[in-house]
Amino acid sequence: MVSCSSSDGYRIPQPIHELMFERGPFYARMKTRYTRDHYPMTGVPEYFVSDTEAFDAGDDRSSLELYFGDDNILLSAGGSYSKYYSLSPSNNFWAKPTMLIPRGDFGHPGEGDDPWEWREDSLKDVVDDVMVSPGKVWDWWESECNVWLYRNFVYGYRFHDKHGAGGGDRAMAPKDFSLEHSFYVPEFWEDHADEVRSFFIGDAHFEIYQFAGPDKLRPPPPASADHGPMPIGDGYYIVRAKFRKYDAKKWKYRMHREFSRGFVEIIPRHVFIDAGQLEWEIKQWNNWSFFDGGERTAPWIYVLTMSKEKVVMGSVMGADSFGGEGCDDGILSIHEPDFDAGQWGPPIDMEEWFIPPDVSDSDAMKRVPLITVWKLNSSFEPTGCKLVETVDEGVVVVRRPAEICWQGGGTAACEVWGPGWHCYKIDSRNYKFPVVQMDYQSYDCHCFEP
Repeated sequence: MVSCSSSDGYRIPQPIHELMFERGPFYARMKTRYTRDHYPMTGVPEYFVSDTEAFDAGDDRSSLELYFGDDNILLSAGGSYSKYYSLSPSNNFWAKPTMLIPRGDFGHPGEGDDPWEWREDSLKDVVDDVMVSPGKVWDWWESECNVWLYRNFVYGYRFHDKHGAGGGDRAMAPKDFSLEHSFYVPEFWEDHADEVRSFFIGDAHFEIYQFAGPDKLRPPPPASADHGPMPIGDGYYIVRAKFRKYDAKKWKYRMHREFSRGFVEIIPRHVFIDAGQLEWEIKQWNNWSFFDGGERTAPWIYVLTMSKEKVVMGSVMGADSFGGEGCDDGILSIHEPDFDAGQWGPPIDMEEWFIPPDVSDSDAMKRVPLITVWKLNSSFEPTGCKLVETVDEGVVVVRRPAEICWQGGGTAACEVWGPGWHCYKIDSRNYKFPVVQMDYQSYDCHCFEP
């Protein structure tokens, strides 16, 4: 959506422009809005019941988009593949790998947007430049479960989906496949990192990569160009962990043997003196029993370093009940700490603050708002403010902190300036005649931080 000026032509509204280029730390959840019935086997797609009512019948087939980042990095969940049988394959929703992308220009492995150009060789090129968790190892564009990204934490997987000779049944994964990392990291990380630490908690193997500045996450020339926006500011700690159940060694437990699982947490460099202090903090809050590989169905547990929330992760994430790929058993619950009681409280509302624990639940997915962008502080903790919010069905408000006139203004000079919000409201409940308010000021515009 753009605004028109007789002197300047088209320009992006200021709140959206600021959101694109001056974001600061943020966490975003978006989704497409489609159901199976949008695309019937015969006939034309149906999108609206009337001018003011969207078509919403049938099982939900939305595709989730989840992002975390600041002005220097973007952690992007790859999403989930959705197939529409009445259309050609080029119109399906294709998955991408989960990736940690640093700021700057370092090329693109394909020539276009066709997912068939992003085949295995292209993914190898991507792994040379950025951290990647593909989901399916081979046909990764059809991965179904690259969605478990919660702020600066992401739970990922790799699925051994290689087919046998002649395209028959999948070849059995090597017995040590589940011991591999689910997140590939570029080889240059070892050279660019100030320190790399390795340690165990229970049956989980942890690594900490310490980067002094955000530029250290950029690949070396010639992959990275010397033009475009360059990263500035403090660096990061990248925590990478992997774990598996003991039964992964047995061929009959394919939901364990044919998957490697693990997580990544991103922590701002300024919070800890060095990687050694961060290792101590992680060990203080995470008991060995959180990563017990002996009980096949027991979940994995991790306490987030900054917020101290307890994340409960399913042991068979990415698998279905038959040993193939699905999207069951991801992040099961998230619990905020109760420091006064010395324990964690009840689960947070996953639909409000994250995504439904069962992403196959059609009703739950329909309740997820179209778009929400949360503002985070410099330590990547939530502030309570939403930079973008779906305030009603078909109504979105974009808000940015700004100096505004509190007294005077209008035809006279402003007498008192103070902190406030620039807001931009889009009301598309009547899709033929959307209403746009450029300088929207009301209760919905304000953002009350704790």
